[in-house]
Formats: sequence, C-alpha cells, structure tokens
Amino acid sequence: MPKKGIDSSVSECENHKHSMRVPITVYTDFECFAKMIDTFQPNPEKSNTKQWQKHNPSGFCMYVICYGKELEPVLHTKQSDDKNIAQIFVEKVLKEIEKVWSSEIKPMIVTN
Repeated sequence: MPKKGIDSSVSECENHKHSMRVPITVYTDFECFAKMIDTFQPNPEKSNTKQWQKHNPSGFCMYVICYGKELEPVLHTKQSDDKNIAQIFVEKVLKEIEKVWSSEIKPMIVTN
C-alpha cells in the first residue's frame, strides 16, 4: 500500500522469496457495456445482494510478454451483438501462446 508522504507512483513488493518466474505473462483489459437490469424484492429473512447492472463485454486489449520480450498488442472490439467476446478472447490467447511456443522451438542438432 502507498505510504503517506512517499511517491505513490512506485510500487514495491515484499517477500520476493515467494515469487516465481514464468515464461509468459498476459495482461488484459476488458471493456463492457453496463446494462440496467430489473431488480427483485429482497426477502428480509435471507441475506441477498441487489444486482442492478449486467456487464456485457464489448472488447478487450491484450499484451503478451514472453521472456521479457513484449509481443504486438492484440486489440479486439465487438462488431455485432451476436459475437461472443469471451470466446474470441480465449481463441486469441491460445493463438498468441501457440505463436510464442512455436517460435521457441529450435531444430535439434544431432551428431555422431
């Protein structure tokens, strides 16, 4: 957490011993349309949450970093209401990761 009087633009981590290096990191940001939904009458006898919005994804941006090298960002926005952004996102992630793994494969040199 930022401390009072200290530059809050710098974030520091503690317990580095618990960190793990990973070959691929994917940063994503989803954009959504918030649609109002009908509310219900809560039952005073039970605990409940009042939902008043449904978030419909309309697009995403994705950055893939592999071994410290940033790949070209992927940006996708919904062109029509029948598109499933979540499905498109999963397909794009798999395609990007396949691109990374296929570029890492090097031919094996076999000698006598």
